[in-house]
Amino acid sequence: MTHDRIWYLLGRKMANELLPEEEKELERLLQQYPDVSYAKEVLLQSWKDKQKDFAAADVEAALQRNKQRLLEVQVEEVPTPRTNKIFRMALRLGSVAAAAILLFIGGRMWLSRQADSKPGQPALQQLVTKTGSRTYIKLPDGTSVWLNAGSKLDYPEQFHGSNREVVLREKPISKWRKMPSILSL
Repeated sequence: MTHDRIWYLLGRKMANELLPEEEKELERLLQQYPDVSYAKEVLLQSWKDKQKDFAAADVEAALQRNKQRLLEVQVEEVPTPRTNKIFRMALRLGSVAAAAILLFIGGRMWLSRQADSKPGQPALQQLVTKTGSRTYIKLPDGTSVWLNAGSKLDYPEQFHGSNREVVLREKPISKWRKMPSILSL
């Protein structure tokens, strides 16, 4: 913590932003940590070398020399390479192709969802009986069904008309009050 504070105060001293109370604190810390005093001297020496005072005439002469060098430099026009145009065209075509592919995939996904949920086909419920148990269910049309262990029964939420279709997998123990018109086993 104290070393961080020393470096912070040294930085402020080099930037000429050190307050008088901070300068006193820095001197006190440098007396406590004499090894940092050497680093302070090295930093301040290199800082002083870079801040040499130049006469106004010297500054103006250096500025004129730099302006003259800039004027002497011949600017060559670099023709736009044809590959840049080809690259931009390929980028545009690639973007159009990617957009077309995304639209195609999105359309296929939308159509497959529409096909899965046809309005004429009711949504099916599924009842799965656990292994080692028997299950009783009463279907929406009033039919009672007992299912053996491991059996699966798919049936619509609501039966429409006289067509009552269910799908039964595995071994049933059934007592049908009304026999479904289509029973898939």
